[in-house]
Amino acid sequence: MVASAQFYRQNTVSSERTKLWDPYETLGIFNTDPGYGGITCIGNAPTQGRRCRNPIRADNRSFINAVLSEISFLPPDSPVVLSRLQAIAGPALCVARHQSQAESVMLQWKRNIQQLKRQPEFQEERTRMPPRNNKQDPETVQKQSIHEFRRRMRELEELLATLEQERDDEAEQSRGQVRREERGAQRRRTAEQTHQMNEEMEREAKREEKRRMEKERLEEERLERERLEKDRLERKRQEEERLRKERLEREKREEERLERERKEKEDTNRRKQEQAAHNERIRQRAQKRREDQEREKREAELREQEEFDQAWSKYQSLWTAFRASSSNTTSDEGNIREAIPWPVKSGSHRDVNASNVRDFLQRAVAKEGNNSSSLLRKECQKWHPDRIGRLPRGVKLTDVDRMMIEMICRVVTELLNKSSGRSSEFLG
Repeated sequence: MVASAQFYRQNTVSSERTKLWDPYETLGIFNTDPGYGGITCIGNAPTQGRRCRNPIRADNRSFINAVLSEISFLPPDSPVVLSRLQAIAGPALCVARHQSQAESVMLQWKRNIQQLKRQPEFQEERTRMPPRNNKQDPETVQKQSIHEFRRRMRELEELLATLEQERDDEAEQSRGQVRREERGAQRRRTAEQTHQMNEEMEREAKREEKRRMEKERLEEERLERERLEKDRLERKRQEEERLRKERLEREKREEERLERERKEKEDTNRRKQEQAAHNERIRQRAQKRREDQEREKREAELREQEEFDQAWSKYQSLWTAFRASSSNTTSDEGNIREAIPWPVKSGSHRDVNASNVRDFLQRAVAKEGNNSSSLLRKECQKWHPDRIGRLPRGVKLTDVDRMMIEMICRVVTELLNKSSGRSSEFLG
């Protein structure tokens, strides 16, 4: 009744004023998604790409409806409108997720109001409104005040009548409640008697049920004993059958084990024979490789020894020819270097270095055996710088030639010293 009176009073008051705009449509208060159509959370659900569909509290909805109804009679660009919208921005959002969007919702509402102000029909409505006259005469002001006072008095009278009606309704409800309580007490007494009778009948039924259950229990026990005896005999038969199968299975496994061991033994002997034959083939191949390598090594050593023998014989014959030719001929610098038989395997001055000279002379010493010291003394005399420098007539040795001859002399002297003092080490 109170809600009806308030709704009637609101419609009565609102009928005397004209709505200037529709806040529900302009601000997008209603959720127009399929299946909705009422007021839900005004916030945006970014993960879903749509408006939030969570409900808001009932008291917040009532507050929002009251504010929207109030500001519909005010110009949308009024500071009062913006202040009231600021008050409902938070309640219009669900408490669980979108309270942080109040500022963005307020900005969107301001943009919607700005778009509304630019619409032609709103401009025409503004022009049709009577201009305000700030300077009204006292009589007009007094008439307006009296009219407003009378309007509020009517509202108070209507509210008082509504309250009296509600009070009468509550008194009637109280009298009806007393009668209902008396009828309820009578029903309770009847129900209690019926309940007692039902309890007695239930007790008798329980006793009969107990006797029946005892009879059934005895029968079940007899059947259970028979079943247990039958199960015992069956288990005994199954156990005997199981033991027989296990004995047969053990005998079968034993036969299989013996057969498996016999085959494994045969396989082992066969693998051993195959491995022995394989090892013998590997040994024979390895022995053949060693024999081939030793033969190739001996052949290489023989070839190398033959090459050295030829080089040593050539070296000695060239020195004999060189001494004979150097005593009665002259030669220029380039020919004397080419003409000298150098103590290296190739005999060329291009291969002369300490390592090649030492290797060449050591092989010669090894070949001579006990005459190694005599051979080295001859080589030392042969390559003495003072002596070899006097061999060619009319030709002087260059510094390079002298350096090579001095190096050869040092190598020969070193070998001679080793041969005289530690011949066994030298020959080894």
